[in-house]
Amino acid sequence: GVNQPTRVLVGDWSAIPEERRRFHEIWGLAFDTSSTAEGTGGTTVVNPATGELEVVHNSTVRLFVADTQMNRICLLTFNGASFTDEPVVTEFIVGLQDPWDVVYDSGFLYVSERKANRISKFNATTGAFIEHMVEADPELPTWSFVDSGRFVRVTNAAPGTNGIDNKSENAAAIAERRQHPCLLPEGIFIQDGWLYYGSLALTNVRRVNLTTKVVEEYVSFSADTNSRYAKIALSDGTFGPRGT
Repeated sequence: GVNQPTRVLVGDWSAIPEERRRFHEIWGLAFDTSSTAEGTGGTTVVNPATGELEVVHNSTVRLFVADTQMNRICLLTFNGASFTDEPVVTEFIVGLQDPWDVVYDSGFLYVSERKANRISKFNATTGAFIEHMVEADPELPTWSFVDSGRFVRVTNAAPGTNGIDNKSENAAAIAERRQHPCLLPEGIFIQDGWLYYGSLALTNVRRVNLTTKVVEEYVSFSADTNSRYAKIALSDGTFGPRGT
């Protein structure tokens, strides 16, 4: 047999039950940007990678990680005055439904809960749930995603009429799914007061206003049979027109 490398779990995981001391799938992460500012007291430490003195942070640095199939948001807390201390890992939000991506904005966390067909908002200090920003219409047939790469409509329809469609889509299936404001959301991004979200099931990117919760279509895209998710990024104007 081939010798397998020894795996070392980085960080202090002592606050997490032993059977959950690992990540399953990480698709999204977000820094608490209020914690990443450089210190103002002039204190410096040596960066061992460069040998140079660098200014420490004002406080601990917090990083949120969407651990998708373990249905949680983990918090990694770093010593802001050290390059070598390992982070302390805690389960910050649990009981989510396939949290695919996470973003931080102005003291809040926004999480795309893929299997729940919604994007949820939480307090970034306490982890308390605040509200659903956008979610599927309960009056319409809901859809799920199965590993074989097909979208399955969840209804009580007779066998053979359950809306299974390959991702080389037909227009009727796409049109039916797009009636939902939000369906199987994946990548999310915040800019200029809008939360943008991508969905392979919808084959488009939409955005919801953070204040009014108005939903707008933004851009559609095509996806072939190799596509599995929609991960998005928005230009801030430095590598293309802002918002593209």
